[in-house]
Amino acid sequence: MRWGVVAALPRELKPTLARLRAKRLKNGFHEAGPFLFAAGGVGATKAERCALAMAEQGVEVMVSTGFAGALVAGLDPGTLVLGGTAGVTLRTARAAAPDARE
Repeated sequence: MRWGVVAALPRELKPTLARLRAKRLKNGFHEAGPFLFAAGGVGATKAERCALAMAEQGVEVMVSTGFAGALVAGLDPGTLVLGGTAGVTLRTARAAAPDARE
């Protein structure tokens, strides 16, 4: 299974790429084992474009990572924010953490 890891900015991926000794590919992505990494740029349009490009490279599971959580007051470091099919994910998250903020 090939995993895709997307961030907006290269600096969000830099420590991971270094630790995994990821190699840079001609298309601008980085690869380490089953993982394909990309800094797609800021914004939903760029993120979507990047995710589609990764899917074309055989990525089956997509993980979005970054620092944007720091922009939300009260979101503690290390908090996991789940995405997916909005209704299902939101219901699952609410059931698991009824006191969490949206």
